[in-house]
Amino acid sequence: MFPNSEHAAEASICAAEQGKFFPMHDVLYDKRKEWMKAGNAREQMTTYATRIKLDMARFGTCMKGKAVGEQLQRNNVLARSLFVRGTPTFFINGEVVPGALPTDVFVKGMDAVLKEYGGKGGR
Repeated sequence: MFPNSEHAAEASICAAEQGKFFPMHDVLYDKRKEWMKAGNAREQMTTYATRIKLDMARFGTCMKGKAVGEQLQRNNVLARSLFVRGTPTFFINGEVVPGALPTDVFVKGMDAVLKEYGGKGGR
């Protein structure tokens, strides 16, 4: 959807294999302007992997391997089937709610779901 997003997604998948999805998520979010315009995004992902102390041999093998691309493709197929067109996307009571919501709007929607289901949560 935006420049170098495929490389960022692959780096996230490879970091997750080492139990470090959220540290990679955080650095990718913090440095998004940097990697989106990077001429060599793979090199940039390696820099971030080093920063979060991944096993670099494993990370390099993962990034070059076929499996990471296949996982990304499966993720994209699932997203399309659920009508997810961007992040964040929420599913509230079976409805797709795209985009970031102000906290008060999100809480109001969740309160309505809880009320509808007698405080037991949605489906």
